[in-house]
Amino acid sequence: MTSVFESLIQNIPAIFYRCKCDESWTLLFINKAIQDFTGYPPSDYIQNNKRTFSSLTHPEDINYLDSSIQNALKQKIPWKIEYRMITKGGRVKWVSETGVGIFSETNELLYLEGFLMVISESRGEAQEQLKQAQRFEAVGQLAAGIAHEINTPAQFVGDNIQFLKGAHQDFKIILPA
Repeated sequence: MTSVFESLIQNIPAIFYRCKCDESWTLLFINKAIQDFTGYPPSDYIQNNKRTFSSLTHPEDINYLDSSIQNALKQKIPWKIEYRMITKGGRVKWVSETGVGIFSETNELLYLEGFLMVISESRGEAQEQLKQAQRFEAVGQLAAGIAHEINTPAQFVGDNIQFLKGAHQDFKIILPA
């Protein structure tokens, strides 16, 4: 059964890990999917051999990641969070991480276990497209407002011209030439 489990862990396109709950999330195990994802082999991460797992986290997401995990550990519940990671080539990828703290019978935190899956390598592009669509919507609303403001005085002028033409015709009838 162990070989079946090992085969599953090594061949599923997700990053499985076990790490210490320390400042740099020292990895005790990580599967080979990490290399496809980051460009670095698993051996670089085990016991922080050449790099730390936390060094992959986007700097703007580190506090969020840390506090989310610490809150889940305090409550002894699993966490599911989304954040950005940076690859060897500098690409930013969004991941979804699901993890859990592993506690001893005496409630001592032994390690963290979990897995990560790439949500989108282009989430940033999707967000940029959404921002662009929102800009176009705002421009459309502005254009509609401007058109309304232009049409309102034009309509006023047009209506008054029509009124004056009608009044002029009425005066022609009432007053002799």
